[in-house]
Amino acid sequence: LDCDDLLLECADLAIKCVNRDYGLNLDPDNLKHWGYREGDYAKMYDYFSSKDFVLSQKPIEGAQAFVERLSKIQGVKVYFITAVPISMMGIRGECLQRYFPWIPTRNFILSSSKEVAHFDIFVDDACHNIFANNSDYKIVRRRSWNENISGMLSYSSFDELWVIVESILKRKRVVIDNKIHIPS
Repeated sequence: LDCDDLLLECADLAIKCVNRDYGLNLDPDNLKHWGYREGDYAKMYDYFSSKDFVLSQKPIEGAQAFVERLSKIQGVKVYFITAVPISMMGIRGECLQRYFPWIPTRNFILSSSKEVAHFDIFVDDACHNIFANNSDYKIVRRRSWNENISGMLSYSSFDELWVIVESILKRKRVVIDNKIHIPS
């Protein structure tokens, strides 16, 4: 799972910061593509290298419950793959540990090269990461910057994502047991 704009608030939060700090009224739905830097939208990228900004990123509503539910399925390993500036990687790791303490830190992949990782299922909000990745199933979160992308699995809510992931897991495995058994 990607982190920014998938599990943690990012573009929306950065635009709120720009609007607050510069007295603007930018709309996140006007971002045309990831990396969009026209006009005042370019200001949002300055926040990504700010310790205060990274620490202020909170989980998107439903993210923690989704990750916890997914992590309880026997045989499923959840990995976070996140591209943050190198100076923010330690802070990002601390944030992930704080918000998702049940995921082992060895499952945190802090990198800018998402194309080198191969997973059964890869979920991201940025289509350039989806296209570059060789995972078996690629799922994109619908956002304004990828609304013109078609022909791939996509979702808007964590409930929709759960249905997609559950369907994939049923195809890949004989049985999905959502119950935790001790010992598992």
